[in-house]
Amino acid sequence: MRKRDIELMRQLKHDEEKARQANKSLSVAEESTENTVSFDSWWIDVAKQLNLQPHMKEIVWADFKGRGLKKQATLAKYLEALRLFGYKL
Repeated sequence: MRKRDIELMRQLKHDEEKARQANKSLSVAEESTENTVSFDSWWIDVAKQLNLQPHMKEIVWADFKGRGLKKQATLAKYLEALRLFGYKL
């Protein structure tokens, strides 16, 4: 690769890292102002509504974890992740 291309790649990586850090700090600020709920308590309600089998909890949690959710999140985030998983309330 040319030296110019390498410099451009470094600059892009640096800019992406800045954007990631800004997005992370923004999402932390949003979560602190909203009410959060644990995955387990959220799951109890959803499993009853959708009539899901107990083994689905670990499968759904693995999917949510892959999407970047934590054990404590807002109801809106859990519902959006559930929609992406394929279920709709």
